[in-house]
Amino acid sequence: MVAAIKGLQEESAIGAFRMAAALKQHFGIDLSPATCGRIMAKNRDSCQLPEPPHALPRPKKPMPFATSIPHRWWSVDLCYIEKHHLPDSSGPVYIWTILDNASRQIVASAPSKTQTRWNFLLMLFTAIHVHGAPIGLVSDGGSVFKANVASELYQRLGIEKRQSERRRPYQNDVESTFNVMKRMEAYKLEQATSWEEFCAV
Repeated sequence: MVAAIKGLQEESAIGAFRMAAALKQHFGIDLSPATCGRIMAKNRDSCQLPEPPHALPRPKKPMPFATSIPHRWWSVDLCYIEKHHLPDSSGPVYIWTILDNASRQIVASAPSKTQTRWNFLLMLFTAIHVHGAPIGLVSDGGSVFKANVASELYQRLGIEKRQSERRRPYQNDVESTFNVMKRMEAYKLEQATSWEEFCAV
């Protein structure tokens, strides 16, 4: 493995990710990019091989709802949990979550077997009961977030309702939290065999 990596390093200045792909393609060696990177660093030190060229940093995408003011913006969405062993659910189950953009604190979260507006409103009422109403609420274009009863609630409480742009999920801050939930899905959530266990996780 070390010899194969050294040979490829001498031929071209590629990084660890491309090295892992080249090893698998040319030699049938399956190594992680992290392991390739460690071996490449040792080769550079012992054989004076050149550093791979560094990619130009990508410009950061602007976050339109970034704030340092607590409860200025809340982000809301639901996470689909598709891998589970719940006996009474053949399709996905859901986790509704509201995140405070300033503190990154989850102000409310709840599992659900359906994705109706009543599931959303129950969670929103819980968050408002505990923390008070936010100044603004960000969601995607889901119909539950635009339902008449929800719109009336926003208006009565003076909540500024905004929507992230289509195909711009990163604008909704709660999406990064869902990445953690997806990793949980592969472990603890998938092992739950009853709705009570799922809710506890």
